Amino acid sequence: MDARVLAETALRVVQSSGARAFERVPAVLFGDGELLAGWDDDWVVLERERLRQLRLHALDALAHGLVREGRHALALETALTSVRTEPLRESAHRAVVAAHLAEGNMQEAVRHYVAFWRLLDEELGVAPSALFARQLQSGAAGRRTRFPVVTSTAVRFRAAQPRSPVGVDGLAPLVVGSRAYEWPTDSWR
Repeated sequence: MDARVLAETALRVVQSSGARAFERVPAVLFGDGELLAGWDDDWVVLERERLRQLRLHALDALAHGLVREGRHALALETALTSVRTEPLRESAHRAVVAAHLAEGNMQEAVRHYVAFWRLLDEELGVAPSALFARQLQSGAAGRRTRFPVVTSTAVRFRAAQPRSPVGVDGLAPLVVGSRAYEWPTDSWR
């Protein structure tokens, strides 16, 4: 991996707020290479982490920029690359949901949100942020949909009114079309 090219490209993406500066999506952001793999010198570890974080920020910014440009398939691929790189990074998952919502794929957005929700609960014992829940809610605005509301200590169910703000006092069952998801079971009915 050419660390200099990765850093320069990632900085250009972040500074341009996404895809506008690029006719083609920069392939260097999609590589799996690691700076001096196997080295554990302090300076290498710090530089490796700096590049990893810069790449993740660039992938997130690029995904959101591609969504704004209507390039949904590329946005989704970019966001999923960020998720694959760091599965617990909420901003990457928000980019995936943004791409699904932009395409009008509410069920895919909810499915991804729920999968992330489960992952966070299993790995860290926490729920996604209220910001993420609001993102999903705003995508559901005007639809006959129930949406999640997160709580920091417990999970409970309540129906939310479409267009009402998502609070942090409880958790509604997710209902999309004829399917309902009830936390914490794994079943869709």
